[in-house]
Amino acid sequence: MNNMDIENPFGGVLTRLGPVSAAFSDLNSLVSGRLHSTAWKVSAWARAPRVLQLHEHAGHSGHGRRYWVNHDALCADGGYLERPWTCPPGVSSVILGLDGVQLPPGVSSSPDFALQLLDSTRTNVLHATSFTPTSAIAHVATPAIAVTPGVQYWTRLAVCFAGQATFLCDRIRVRPVATSGIFAAPFVRIDAHPSLLHDSNEVRHEDPALWPNPRFAMHTSFASMRFRTSATMLAVEIYDTANRGLGDRGRPSVFVDSEPLDPPLPVTRDRVSYHEIRIPSGRRADREVVAHAGPQLYTSLPSPAREHRGAYLSALYVPADARLDVLRPPAARPDILFGDSKGTGYYSSYVGSNSMHFQLHERGVSLITYAAGGWYLAAKTGTGLTVAACKPLARELVRHHPARLWLQIGRNDLAGQTLGTIQNLATQLGNLCDACHELLPDLTIIVPTITREVNEPDVAGGSWNDLRALQRALVTGRDYVKIQDWASAWTRAEAAQFTADGVHPNDRAQEHCVALAMGELHPYSPRRISSLVGWWEADAGLGGGEMSSVTATGNTPPAVTISGTATRAFRLRVEVTTAGVPPNSRLRWSIDEGRYWEEIDVPLGASVPLPGTGLTLTMPTGIAYANNVVYTWNVRPASWADLSGNGNHLGVESAAYAGRYDAVGLSDQPGVLWAPQQGMRLLGLNLTAPYAVAVVATLGSMTPSRALVGRQSAGDGVLLYSTSSTRMSVADGTFQLDANGVVATAPHVYVAVVDGANSRLYVDGVAAVTGTLSNAPLTGIWFGLDRVDGWASDGRHLAAALFGGRPSDDEIACLTARWRQKYRF
Repeated sequence: MNNMDIENPFGGVLTRLGPVSAAFSDLNSLVSGRLHSTAWKVSAWARAPRVLQLHEHAGHSGHGRRYWVNHDALCADGGYLERPWTCPPGVSSVILGLDGVQLPPGVSSSPDFALQLLDSTRTNVLHATSFTPTSAIAHVATPAIAVTPGVQYWTRLAVCFAGQATFLCDRIRVRPVATSGIFAAPFVRIDAHPSLLHDSNEVRHEDPALWPNPRFAMHTSFASMRFRTSATMLAVEIYDTANRGLGDRGRPSVFVDSEPLDPPLPVTRDRVSYHEIRIPSGRRADREVVAHAGPQLYTSLPSPAREHRGAYLSALYVPADARLDVLRPPAARPDILFGDSKGTGYYSSYVGSNSMHFQLHERGVSLITYAAGGWYLAAKTGTGLTVAACKPLARELVRHHPARLWLQIGRNDLAGQTLGTIQNLATQLGNLCDACHELLPDLTIIVPTITREVNEPDVAGGSWNDLRALQRALVTGRDYVKIQDWASAWTRAEAAQFTADGVHPNDRAQEHCVALAMGELHPYSPRRISSLVGWWEADAGLGGGEMSSVTATGNTPPAVTISGTATRAFRLRVEVTTAGVPPNSRLRWSIDEGRYWEEIDVPLGASVPLPGTGLTLTMPTGIAYANNVVYTWNVRPASWADLSGNGNHLGVESAAYAGRYDAVGLSDQPGVLWAPQQGMRLLGLNLTAPYAVAVVATLGSMTPSRALVGRQSAGDGVLLYSTSSTRMSVADGTFQLDANGVVATAPHVYVAVVDGANSRLYVDGVAAVTGTLSNAPLTGIWFGLDRVDGWASDGRHLAAALFGGRPSDDEIACLTARWRQKYRF
């Protein structure tokens, strides 16, 4: 261990941090240790285990929070949390550490988890150390691992490689070993969190849309971090994606007591760079420092470009013995949660510490919780079903000029039937929305559906699910209203697991509701369906294969070829950055949509290997290349890993059947794009009815017949295919069910249930047709192709699942909600 291995990870450092710094600070680490944060999940949402925030145990010496990693023990097979970092100058090795590891209460044992270091392409695991959680608290760490300055690595917390590991911990750390500079002594890292950034037009709370690039949270030109410190030196971590276009003009700057330091920071083009700065002495012991981001540059290259090119702030580093007070930006408009005891967080383990209010605050949400146990809507509005009757309450709700308003109210009105019927309750909720909108037209109103409870007896006007349907319908004609389907976070059959008393969400349920409130991946996992046979999602587990044909743009791009077999699915982008004749011309290449360039100054030549990809470029020499020439290829994946843990991986019959990786298949989420006579299959099954298959897919066209799910042989399995321009059908043997009015060129979630006379095809959670199928056994299944009749898809598959039994309507609704949120349709 090195000089930074201290028993208490924060010790007395917290006493020197200002009131804001501590929440987003880490001691002796090159990454943020907040495992619940968005940045640890975005590189592979489907693989990420769920992380539950807990109140700190009495006497525990951590950082005020405990995390229960994989608290539901339902992580996708091979699941992990990970994020990239770049080795700073002067650092020769790092130690990966996780503090406060311990078995959770009531858990007697857990499989191992591992701390891993991966190379830049995430192809090779450079180091892995496994740990077994026990009942005793332990600070665990790897041996020192040799690293190279300027090189990018990925730190991965592997949770499901030897079973479903589940454990408590504090923060994760990447601890550098250095002999000189700021990283040679204890230091504090301050994350460039959205809530700390001044002068940025992005939202100030965590939002998955802010992290298309996990190396930083998106912000606008010249955004800044501001703090007072007694430090005489600091380091600024900058990620540059614009220097090629802006050159030295794009250098960001640091100001001390309103005076700029000279010269501006010389960022490294297309790289993360660390800039150590000496703070000049002044008349005051504590100096006010402002570290700015650089300017930004709009470009359509590379595509997709969900963020502008720019010089972005990633983090600040100061010596740990310095005083530090990070200054928050001026207060933004708050959000308001208006609700009852569920919104207040009653029955979380520590209501005043880890309930929803506090979990949202820790993600940067400025929240006013205007809620109380026992509240009901009629107590505030009376029983008159008019907008005018809601105006006094609306004035209370908008008095602080909120940006967003959650209307988590109505459960007690439903149970007590205070407004008569569920229709009246829905009407009054709509009236309240309209009243708030009239008073504050730019207010976004969010209506969460009522969470599931153990007992949901029918009331006047219908069922609890009928009211939830009416809540969802409040968006009709109201573009200022959004629905968050909290009811789909768990089924009614699971309500006892997710409530503390049959009614109120427990810790686990509050974590699910927070995820939905923040727009993270829907918390419902297919692994909660007991009959799950296989589960596949295109953002996790598409394997490598041959490459597609090249797409070339720019001034008369010379023909190039690529050879080899890709190690995993990606889109390869190669850009000529220096014009000329090889070897004087230069290129850069990326397998990460241009968010990170693996190599940036590579001489063109007859043979150009691309390390970590399994590929080699062959480029004509003796010919000039322009500096705007761009080449792209897509991997044609030959396999698709099963996330269920059952080992039912999909594969291709031969390379000719492989589709094409599509990085933006739907709503910026990847998929597999099929051409006719392409598809993946799973053989060796032995399923008898009832069974079910689910897919998220689109078709390019519906005529002639196109198959989303197909058969391996006649008389076996199930076929889901288009039978007209507005009809999808499911068939097995001689029976067929037709769902009319379905336009499959738009995305849908399809669930085909084979169960004799009670067979069904669900489209987006609704039973589109019910009838009889012949209950043909399932020994093989195809996605994208019917091997019997040759009907093939010309669209995309995003996700799929196979069940050896009949999922309940609730389970189908939750699964559908997961995928519709993920793919935003």
